[in-house]
Amino acid sequence: MGNTVSDLVEHLAGISGAGVPFALVSLVEATGGSPRRLGLALVVESDGQVTGGVAGGCVEAAVYAWAEQALATGRCLRRRVAASGGDILAPTASCGGELEVFVRRCSGEGHPELLALREANRRDQEAVLVTVVDEDHPLAGQAVTVLGAPSGAPGGDRQPGRPHPHGTLGDRAADRAATGRAREWLTARRPGRHRLPTVGGGEVEVLVETHAAPDRLVLIGSTVHADPLARLGRLLGYHVTVCDPRPLFTTARRFPAAHDVVVDWPHRYLAGQRLTGRDAVCLLTHDSRVDVPALVVALRGPAGYVGALGSRSTHRRRVGELRGRGLGDRELARLRAPVGLDLGGDRPEETAVSVAAEIIACRAGGSGRPLTFLDGPVHSAAPRTAWTRQAPHQPTRRTGPQCGTGEGTR
Repeated sequence: MGNTVSDLVEHLAGISGAGVPFALVSLVEATGGSPRRLGLALVVESDGQVTGGVAGGCVEAAVYAWAEQALATGRCLRRRVAASGGDILAPTASCGGELEVFVRRCSGEGHPELLALREANRRDQEAVLVTVVDEDHPLAGQAVTVLGAPSGAPGGDRQPGRPHPHGTLGDRAADRAATGRAREWLTARRPGRHRLPTVGGGEVEVLVETHAAPDRLVLIGSTVHADPLARLGRLLGYHVTVCDPRPLFTTARRFPAAHDVVVDWPHRYLAGQRLTGRDAVCLLTHDSRVDVPALVVALRGPAGYVGALGSRSTHRRRVGELRGRGLGDRELARLRAPVGLDLGGDRPEETAVSVAAEIIACRAGGSGRPLTFLDGPVHSAAPRTAWTRQAPHQPTRRTGPQCGTGEGTR
């Protein structure tokens, strides 16, 4: 996650509506060892208050100074922070990477692109924010939000709808190009810099930030493990659902972090959802009457991650029942069970961390191994676009106390 404009838009729309000028800093490039991703944002208000962040702390003072400069002059700025060099007074990225930021001053007057983005967030609607980031171009700082169709309730159609622009880039040709490419950008679901044509045959560089409905984490079973995993899932940006057929245990009071708490048979609930390959399903019940029918639906569906809690003996018995329901090797190979990475813990909170860690590793293609034993870059430059189908780490023989303490530990 991080602080993107989408994350901060409630605050941005609020202070804009109150007439408070502010500087909006956006990360437009990150290379080398930088762990930051395009689109991260920092806001500096006219009274000096700061919200958000674009770096790990090593360059924030310089970014703040540039924001104050933009507030004072009204001019847009684009500045680069390189790896440590010879000038001890120059801002440097201690991680060894390079960052580039774009700073624009926003007046306290209306900003239709921010209002539209706030409305999209509230309606769970797909949107793309396009901002001109050419510092010296007459259109610098102009922005438009292009909306798709509302996605509806979780499980509804989350495909981009007919694009509809709010705001303007200040150029008819650029506005048309942004609206025309919105569907492509929403499908890609990753930020980036692009060039758009302008009236008269010129071009302008823009930062494109996509804001899509959150990916889903469906937790089957209102067990002791579901609450900490729901909290972690929400922290990671998922729309979290807890589903269980027992009304006594399946209440919003027991799972305050969940967005939805559903009393229903999980297989019936899953069959009625339109999950995507970006979503995750995790079974926590240990009850084959619940697990097996739900797993049949989940493993035959498109969810990118399907995991199930339980011991190895439980898993072997479960696999036998799933085969009896007609599932083959290809479908069973998708099942992560016993779920989670080997962290050595066994408390519900530790198990939740173990499961969340495996979900992250599968999503990002991580090995699940300690970074201290690995070579190469700490952060992958590859975009997170799909789940890995292979195991994120190779089984290893436990050889010391640092490796965990027995079957079933996390």
